[in-house]
Amino acid sequence: MPESTVFLIFRGALLPFICQTESFFQHAIGTSAGSLSPRTNWSSLSSYKFTLPPLESQHRLVHLLSAGLSLQGSLADAKSAAKALLSAALLHEFTAIQASKPLQQLCGSDITYGIVQAGENIEDGIPYVRVSEMTDRHALNPDEMMRTSNEIALRYSRTELRAGDVVVALRGVPGLAQQVPASLDGGNLSRGVARVAPGPGINPRYLLWALRSPTTQSRVLQYANGWKGEDLREITIRDLRALPIPICNQQRQVLLAARLDQLEQALIASEKRMMNCNQYLSDMRSNLFGDHQP
Repeated sequence: MPESTVFLIFRGALLPFICQTESFFQHAIGTSAGSLSPRTNWSSLSSYKFTLPPLESQHRLVHLLSAGLSLQGSLADAKSAAKALLSAALLHEFTAIQASKPLQQLCGSDITYGIVQAGENIEDGIPYVRVSEMTDRHALNPDEMMRTSNEIALRYSRTELRAGDVVVALRGVPGLAQQVPASLDGGNLSRGVARVAPGPGINPRYLLWALRSPTTQSRVLQYANGWKGEDLREITIRDLRALPIPICNQQRQVLLAARLDQLEQALIASEKRMMNCNQYLSDMRSNLFGDHQP
């Protein structure tokens, strides 16, 4: 690489994009030393080799990659705005509802927890929901779940899931709620999760949003007690059954749930666009600088 070209890279804006490639990151890790606080040095980094586009193309690439970063920032702002709007709508809608009923009175069967000991993972067994599969996601996916044997699942038929059921975390993140999709019909639960089967007088989507509302979540925290320390809290089945849920007429339930579903879809769409943008930029950097080592 000619010295003049190296100087232009280091002086200009192309270097940060080169340093963001996966191959550069792996080179830095591979040349690092130290067990407690690994670090690399300039002499090691300077040996990194990469494919450098022709000089006349570098300005165009900087402009293109900078535009991608700008889009990345805008999409992150859009995601934050969609999340804030959904949170504000939840607070506004459910604070306005004065009436409430204990959660158990809204259910078609007893609220109960799932399998105490699921045994070893069985590849073609019955999927069961744990708190970990409920966290930081918008929907449950049976492909991500551990599976128990048919025999064990049959012993816990009381928590056999049906599409439209709501599952609620008892431990770890007490009160965390997800809806059971059709793909999980016939599945089951772990000990740390409860099945909530909506009764005939409650819209399943409304019940999900009511459980997620700040009003209900604050009450969950009042019930939840420390389990293995304050960072791991738990709500008992008894307290979950007694949890007050804001309740309104069925027509309003349907309208409110549909409105909140739309806001959630907008949030999901913004997250997907941001993920696609991140992946596109990562692939572009790797293709330009990282994958074709000289």
